[in-house]
Amino acid sequence: MEAGEKAMDNQHGRRRWRWSGTLRTAPSWTMAALIAAVAGVPSTALSELPASGSWREIGPPVGQIGGLAVDATDPSVVVASTRTNGVFRSSDGGRSWTRSEPVSFGNRTRTLVADPHQSGAFYALTSFTGRISRSTDGGATWNDVPGTYSGANSSFAVDPINAGVIYVGTSGAGLVQSTNSGRTWARLDESDETFSGVLITSIAVDPLNADRLFVATQSADPGIAEATFDGTNWTFTPRNTGLSNPRSAELAFDAAGALFATVANNTFRYDDATTSWVSTSHPGGVRLITAEPGAGGVLFTGGTDGIHRTATGGGIGAWRLEAHSAFGEILEVAFAERALAGTNGFGILRRNSGVWSTSNAGLNAGEMSGLLVDPATPGRYLGGVFGPGLVETVDGGATWAATGAGLAPDTGVSLLQVSMDDASTYFGFQRDDLYRSTDAGQSWENLDPENAVNRDIRGLVQLDAQTVFVATTGGVYRGDLSDVENVVWTLENEGLTNTSLNGLVRDNATGHLYTISFGRGAHRGVDTEAGLSWIDVPDDGPTNNFGSSIAIDQARGFVYFANTSGALFRLDLAEEGAQFSLLADDLPGSSAVLFAPSGIGQLVASVRDDGLYFSDNDGVNWEPLGDAFPFTVTAFVEDVHQHDQYLAASRGASIARIGPDAVFASGFESVGGR
Repeated sequence: MEAGEKAMDNQHGRRRWRWSGTLRTAPSWTMAALIAAVAGVPSTALSELPASGSWREIGPPVGQIGGLAVDATDPSVVVASTRTNGVFRSSDGGRSWTRSEPVSFGNRTRTLVADPHQSGAFYALTSFTGRISRSTDGGATWNDVPGTYSGANSSFAVDPINAGVIYVGTSGAGLVQSTNSGRTWARLDESDETFSGVLITSIAVDPLNADRLFVATQSADPGIAEATFDGTNWTFTPRNTGLSNPRSAELAFDAAGALFATVANNTFRYDDATTSWVSTSHPGGVRLITAEPGAGGVLFTGGTDGIHRTATGGGIGAWRLEAHSAFGEILEVAFAERALAGTNGFGILRRNSGVWSTSNAGLNAGEMSGLLVDPATPGRYLGGVFGPGLVETVDGGATWAATGAGLAPDTGVSLLQVSMDDASTYFGFQRDDLYRSTDAGQSWENLDPENAVNRDIRGLVQLDAQTVFVATTGGVYRGDLSDVENVVWTLENEGLTNTSLNGLVRDNATGHLYTISFGRGAHRGVDTEAGLSWIDVPDDGPTNNFGSSIAIDQARGFVYFANTSGALFRLDLAEEGAQFSLLADDLPGSSAVLFAPSGIGQLVASVRDDGLYFSDNDGVNWEPLGDAFPFTVTAFVEDVHQHDQYLAASRGASIARIGPDAVFASGFESVGGR
């Protein structure tokens, strides 16, 4: 069988796929996440996975926006790229959104540009792979530009006067131009290498003179340079007078040909007469500047302080704060039927008479890091999402709102878990901080304000009401919660041969802990009066067995772990002195994230960008779980109030739900197909 080829057999009369070949590595922070059984919740056997069901996104309607662009001739058509995975389009000026054909454009901001010379045409820049994509159908489908420049691209601009002329700024490889929509390229600074070794952060083309550009770089030399063309040669002249630190500027021309820049949290206007920059007295907290089309001097800025606007080109007292920083950092501003803004977590904002409000219907593109079903309230879910931090729905996903007082802003919440002794007490972590909520997630307290646990948390197990263990990239810590104002953390790595850990589970029958490490496979921890004592648990894998995910099926008495080479191992907890046995060496994707919904005898694996698969014969064969769900899943749980409904949180598609076809017939919708 060829590498990556899928072969099909018909065991038990069901379609199955067996995968082989070279497998990929998922991000190191992904892990199994299984919501523990909660005291007071009725014990009902879990249903078999609804493999023939359909996925439906239920929100939250948020996302990290990488770029916004508006059709050159139809302001009702808007395209937005998300920073995780996916492009969305709007046909009503940004009021509502639909996912386009799934395509990844990397995670750089400001990646989308409308072609001003062709209706429905857009360019998208991929910063890290050097790819430029183009759409000619309003953002529904995308194709690589023929002859795409292969440099490390960092910025992009389209000539507003001459059709087919585009510019790409690179990271160290100069400024390049195409005069035929990307079929061929030429480096403009090849003779003097003005931009060699520096990253170009922004390019602005003079709307009144296409032979004149301004190029901003990440370096003080050349800083901001003016580029002019005399019909034969390009000349590059540094233009930094008036700037104390001319690095990483963002540039924009207004309709009257005036040039503006953001530098070091301030904004400046370029004075052609003196070839110098003059401060516009911006209040601060700014990272981008955009001019409203057709209106000289009307500018919008965005950044950590929110959105400011001026109608006079700036000046003392001329800037008005229109959107507060509560919406998160503003990454992009574009102009459709109304002004639109892209944020780092709250999705899209839309302006109406000077008032900005979220406009995210159908967006559902958050980078989800955790998921919890409230065991006491049907239809209430909490989701960890980068940007807002924590969001909540009380109506099964129809509406969502930010929540979680006390959590750090702009950081996702992971490993959301219900306490084993109290259904209204939750645990969750943000990077290396563990939080606890005693009011069902409304407010949170940091259990490690002194940062005793100073490495990223990768797993959480609660021993009893007063004791938790966390696995980190620096080992295992025991937390004594008897005094939550002064939690005592103890590092307990005795016997660990590798302390860079990924995941943690507990066998309730013996009290033993199990974890996996990056390079040494699995480890068993035995809790004694002297503390945890660890031993390596043998397996059939290679000497350097890099564990990627661990899960426990307590009801069946098995612990599973996967490694970064696509192998799956199982430990029989009932067998004294057992080792991990190799079950399969061709999981559908390396570093698959494992989930073991207890009691149903099935495994679920999330494969990076390829979706969810399940196995009911211990990983020997795998088949898709429901309709195509092409995103990396970070949490997979059953809705304890609807025992044939499962929820998945993912990077790129927020939260989706799967159930029988009769319930969810609409499926996972995509414009343009796959």
